[in-house]
Amino acid sequence: MTEWDQVLQATDGAVAASEDDELLVVTSATGPVLAIELAQEWFGEDDDRSALRLVVDGIDRGVLRRTAAYALVGSSDRGTLGAGDHATLPGHSVEYVVLRLHCPHEGCQVSGLALSYDPDDPPTCSVHHVALLVAA
Repeated sequence: MTEWDQVLQATDGAVAASEDDELLVVTSATGPVLAIELAQEWFGEDDDRSALRLVVDGIDRGVLRRTAAYALVGSSDRGTLGAGDHATLPGHSVEYVVLRLHCPHEGCQVSGLALSYDPDDPPTCSVHHVALLVAA
C-alpha cells in the first residue's frame, strides 16, 4: 500500500516552480493511492507528459515525474513494448477447434490431439519419426 511518505519521497522538491507547471492539487484526505491514480491517469492521457507539480494541503511538495508515479504502484495501465503479449480475457474461449493428428504411415496407430499446430515445427510420430498430419 502506498503511503503519503512514499509519495513525498518520490517527488523532487529541488525543481523550482514555474508558470508552465501542470499541478495536481489534493488534500491529505484524498489519500495517497487516489492521488497516484489521478497522476497516472493524467500521465496516461499523453505520452509526452513527463512531470507534474504535486500540491498537498496547499503546500508545494515538488515535482512528481512519470517514472516515479508508476514506480509507486505494483501495477499500472502502462507497460513496455510487448507487455500485453499472451494476455487473456476472462472466461472460456468458444473459438478453439481440436485438431486430430495422425501418422501418415499405413496402419500406424500413433495419433494425437492439439489446439494449435505449427507446420514448420510439427509433432512427430514416436515410431516412424515423421511429422504427424492434421486429419481432414
